[in-house]
Amino acid sequence: MSNSTYEGWVVVFESGTDYEADLVRGRLDDAGLPAIVLTQRDHAFNLTIGDLAQVRVLVQPEHVEGAIQLLVTIPLSDERERDWKYDRAINASVIGGLILQILGGALLSTRALLLGTVLLIIGLSFVARRKGHDWKWGFMGLLSIIGLLVVAALRDRLPEENQAVPSQEAATWKCRACGEDIEDSYETCWKCGTDRND
Repeated sequence: MSNSTYEGWVVVFESGTDYEADLVRGRLDDAGLPAIVLTQRDHAFNLTIGDLAQVRVLVQPEHVEGAIQLLVTIPLSDERERDWKYDRAINASVIGGLILQILGGALLSTRALLLGTVLLIIGLSFVARRKGHDWKWGFMGLLSIIGLLVVAALRDRLPEENQAVPSQEAATWKCRACGEDIEDSYETCWKCGTDRND
């Protein structure tokens, strides 16, 4: 990947999905490296080819080395990728169900209305389970958009795994060349490139 620049920010990661770029931006932000996501994707048509399909993560020039080092040493989690695909399937079921319900009602198509209701019930059941509630909340899909709003308003009952974990201070060492504090897990200063033992 070439390090393209946009208005003074440097590209350190490119992806075809917003989700993956958001994961990377979050990881960089957690490490104290401010990052932004630049997307030119056409979400209406979901293009997956060409320059308009790319989602980019950018950092300020002084943070490029640290960002690249962080991204090389810690790969993206497969578990988060599975969660994202699961969430996407749920969203497709809920949105598809609503669209079919609306079209079925507008076109007086009983099949479309029934299929939309079934998809919405299935999707809302998974949403409720994801929030720690009984799957029977999915039957709110019989109420169409009202049911969606009710299930969306359910409180998240899942324990700490979905809650943000307060960050713990990592052990650090001070770079002799530039004075930057570096996490113990790194042997090289992300700012100036000086080795720990120099």
